[in-house]
Amino acid sequence: MRIFLYLFSILYLLSLVQATCSGDVSYYIPAVVGDGGGLVKVEMTLAPGPGDVYVTIDPRIGLSTQESIENAVAYGHEISSSNEQCDVYVNFPNKAGTNLIDGPSGGASFGLMAYSLFNNEEMRRDTIITGTIDRDGNVGPVGGLYEKAKGASTVGAKYFITPEETLYETFLLKNAEDKLNLTVLQVDSMDELVGFMFHDKPIEKTPLASKKRPIPELPYNDYSGINRFKSVATRMIDLERTTIQNMPDSNNDSTVVNDFFENELQRQTSILDHGYLFTAANEAFLNYIDMSTIDAVMKGEFDLPKEKGDAGKCLTGITRPKLTDKNFEWIIGSDLRQAWAYDKLNNTKIDDLLVEEEYTAYNEIMYAEAWCEVAKGLIEFGEPDGTELDESAWQEIAQRKINEAKATETTDEDLLSRLIIAEKSYKDGRYGAAIYDSVFVIANAQEPPEEPDMSILNETRTSLWGQVYQSHAKFLYLQNMTATAYSTATYAKQLDLATAEMKEKIKSVAPEDVKQPELNQCGLPVVMGLLFLFIVVVIITERRSYGTNGP
Repeated sequence: MRIFLYLFSILYLLSLVQATCSGDVSYYIPAVVGDGGGLVKVEMTLAPGPGDVYVTIDPRIGLSTQESIENAVAYGHEISSSNEQCDVYVNFPNKAGTNLIDGPSGGASFGLMAYSLFNNEEMRRDTIITGTIDRDGNVGPVGGLYEKAKGASTVGAKYFITPEETLYETFLLKNAEDKLNLTVLQVDSMDELVGFMFHDKPIEKTPLASKKRPIPELPYNDYSGINRFKSVATRMIDLERTTIQNMPDSNNDSTVVNDFFENELQRQTSILDHGYLFTAANEAFLNYIDMSTIDAVMKGEFDLPKEKGDAGKCLTGITRPKLTDKNFEWIIGSDLRQAWAYDKLNNTKIDDLLVEEEYTAYNEIMYAEAWCEVAKGLIEFGEPDGTELDESAWQEIAQRKINEAKATETTDEDLLSRLIIAEKSYKDGRYGAAIYDSVFVIANAQEPPEEPDMSILNETRTSLWGQVYQSHAKFLYLQNMTATAYSTATYAKQLDLATAEMKEKIKSVAPEDVKQPELNQCGLPVVMGLLFLFIVVVIITERRSYGTNGP
């Protein structure tokens, strides 16, 4: 009798587990597909098991999406009332025209789906959500918001919820709300999303005026090893200041925008004064891009072909100095930004666009222009003099680093883009740039550990870019961005190691050994003929809005 009761109890408990670990939910998650916005259908199912997460293999799912799903399911279970461990199956039945789904922007939606299953509650169906999620339930920024909002509008969504975004993205979506017939809301935590999606708690619209960032209190960072880089940062901040002064101040929105960027200017000046040079330069760089785009939106006047052509002319106007043992890190930094700018221009479509899509294209072109400005600054303020180098000494290192980057098998779109650029730099003989871009891929291909060893921030860096990024990692850590700080510090360390290897391989070339073109008796006529052809080519090239090849 006791055995029968025992077996009955086991069967009863198993039936409870079966009942608890069951159910499914489907939801649409916005994505940028091709040149526009689309929606990807996601199905999530509970099943009895030890708490594992299984993801479909068709379409292929990138590592960042897998990581996002794992974090989201764990957090969704944590905040639910369920104590049961269940397996979770995630399927993407609607591929939305792609064989690969990657990126962390569906994290918030995945978390809500998991919460819905574990808590056995229904989500509202009039809302589309985009945003990353971390282990603490914070909702983080994503890209392509206008394209995703457009995708949400195609299914008749009433609300489109995003993370707290840049002023540019907010301004663009504010202008598009009426056209897309959407109400755009912003959140920074899963708590807000759960309240809205399950309990009908309102989310207050964020006014533009509330977006000012505080000026951080920072310990002083010693930048004596890279003091020349301060001129690069100052140049970027001055460019930002000039752009602010030229922006209109004719209505409430423009007043708010000007006040926001004036505050940003004070913030970056303070960050610079405390020795975080790259951080200040990077914030000014991003602000310059955003305020230039907002200025174009407010004025409603811009010419995409001209803007693209001007950015191309800026790049072709850069003269690369001779590579020396003193300036090579500065020149490589310039080479990198030129390569990124050319890639951005080559991949920015400017034809047959809607108005809001033109704003996005303009924003992309401004990245190229801003990188061009930084590239010029790195050449201008870099170390002078030195002994000329033969860059071919780094060819073997560059090929090896590219192979190492490929071996990571990353599916992250940004990293894949950097790998493609590295291969292009290699083909162009810019081996230093190929090495640094490959190192970036290698350092960032793996997710940081759950508990990273932040003693890496106390290590001393010796290379220019190792020191530059190490200081930025320290700033990020002070802002409680631990994972990003660790990844940045890891990149700084890898740059140090790569630069040390490059220095070992350097082949100095004495000035008298540098080969010059030899002229025979008919050399002058030949040169004059070539000069004539060159002038013709330049005239033809100048008539184009933009050339596709780098310098």
